[in-house]
Amino acid sequence: MNLVKFSIIITAVIFLVIGLMFLTSPVYWASSVDISLNSTTAIIDFQATYGGCMFAIGIFFLYCLRKSELIRIGLILQAITLGGFAFGRIVGVFSNGIPKPIIFYLLAAEISGVLLAIFCLSKTRE
Repeated sequence: MNLVKFSIIITAVIFLVIGLMFLTSPVYWASSVDISLNSTTAIIDFQATYGGCMFAIGIFFLYCLRKSELIRIGLILQAITLGGFAFGRIVGVFSNGIPKPIIFYLLAAEISGVLLAIFCLSKTRE
């Protein structure tokens, strides 16, 4: 397996696993980043946003692996989504102060994923 496909596969697996975690145990996983879900409405919205959406993005990454012409789209989506998460965390740190270490671990993983996607994009042709 080449690095380009590996990059998309690992990103797909991460999105799928996180999506399933947040769909099946939203209160527990929300509390891991100090989010309190105090109503049924909050729980359902969290499941939809962090569970359903993340799972759907993971499915799309897998779909991109089916055709060679979609590989670049998958890498672009990887860079954009992980970049968006990283950007949001950076803005949050600068506007709200220093969080628990988990935020920095997630930020490091997201930046690594962006850099991997950019590197893989540089190795693929239009």
